[in-house]
Amino acid sequence: QAGAMGLPIVCTQMSLEGLTQELKDVVFVANTEEEFVKQISKIDSMDGKDLLKILERQVEIIRKNNSMEMLEEKFRRLIIE
Repeated sequence: QAGAMGLPIVCTQMSLEGLTQELKDVVFVANTEEEFVKQISKIDSMDGKDLLKILERQVEIIRKNNSMEMLEEKFRRLIIE
């Protein structure tokens, strides 16, 4: 939900399992406390335009893959299989 609203996502590699490569390309990955600090600092120090590009792409991907229509289709496929 936060990602769909345009907030930066900092997450572990494990939490990305099962997600599309497209989405993996627009999140910030950190697996240790130190990496989380580095990624948050990186976000904080990024040029606003560069960060905005990433976040806009992130929102686009999340909304495209999680629209009501897409979720209904995924649910239908689960029921049929």
